[in-house]
Amino acid sequence: MIGFKEETLHFDVVIVGGGMTGLCAAIASARHGAKTALVQERPVFGGNASSEIRVGACGATANHIKPDLEETGIFQEILLENKRVNPDYNFSVWDAVLYNSVRQEKNLTVYLNTDMYDCDMQDGRITGITCYQGTTEIHWHITGRIFIDCTGNLTLGFMSGADYTTGR
Repeated sequence: MIGFKEETLHFDVVIVGGGMTGLCAAIASARHGAKTALVQERPVFGGNASSEIRVGACGATANHIKPDLEETGIFQEILLENKRVNPDYNFSVWDAVLYNSVRQEKNLTVYLNTDMYDCDMQDGRITGITCYQGTTEIHWHITGRIFIDCTGNLTLGFMSGADYTTGR
């Protein structure tokens, strides 16, 4: 193909899906020393909690309906940083808080606007994924030791042929 750009990368941990679960998993992985990739198909992190969908990330308190409950760990760190810099709870500022939370991790590489469209399998294990990043027009082939599906709809799991169930 004319102008077809392809690059191959290797990571210890590859997380597909940049919602709150994927974001926290990627930060935790990077902080534990793993060379980590976070692949997000959208231009912002947060999934349903991003400025695109605008469902607030409230955690266990359920918007203070359950005031005796509280989140901890990385999720709480992010919520506290948002309170510090974003007293009006502006979703555009929230997007920046999420972006900055991943960019400060030295072992974490992020791929925004990057849609995964294939996965490689070997002996029943995922060994790589292939993605297209629309902003750079690069097809990324990302290999890794561990893959985590945080897409919210089991995209990677489905592509890998993993068993799954729907409903309760």
